[in-house]
Amino acid sequence: MLMVTQLTTAIVAVMLLVSSAPSAYAQDATSVDNQKSLIISEIQANGPGSGTTTQEYIELYNNSDTSAIVAGYSIVYKNSSDKETVLYTFSADSIVSPHSFVIGKNFLTSATYLPDVSADFAYTLPSSGLPASSGSVIIKNAALEVVDEVSW
Repeated sequence: MLMVTQLTTAIVAVMLLVSSAPSAYAQDATSVDNQKSLIISEIQANGPGSGTTTQEYIELYNNSDTSAIVAGYSIVYKNSSDKETVLYTFSADSIVSPHSFVIGKNFLTSATYLPDVSADFAYTLPSSGLPASSGSVIIKNAALEVVDEVSW
């Protein structure tokens, strides 16, 4: 009987120890979920016709059921020579609500191009806009890991 009591006590002690241990996995899962939830849903590089090189936008979408914390995330343009240029970096308090869109426009035309669609952020690209061909837009997290990428 003493052996059964000791065995039962040992099992209960292990169960209490396991149930009270902090879970680093839960924090990691949230981080991974944030990375997978934010995607590039649409890009317009260059407007139609001539003289419209800065008529463009980048649309992001949080396709998860939880808010995506995007503090320190960057939107990056990569040209055909693989040179990367950071277009925009989200501030420390940036959150994208579940199943919501975030729209970025070129700062040169953010007020005049698609005036009925307000920009959630305005990005910069030296001298002009996204080229009509041969480029990529990348979302990188604060650790500079690629979260999503779209090329054309």
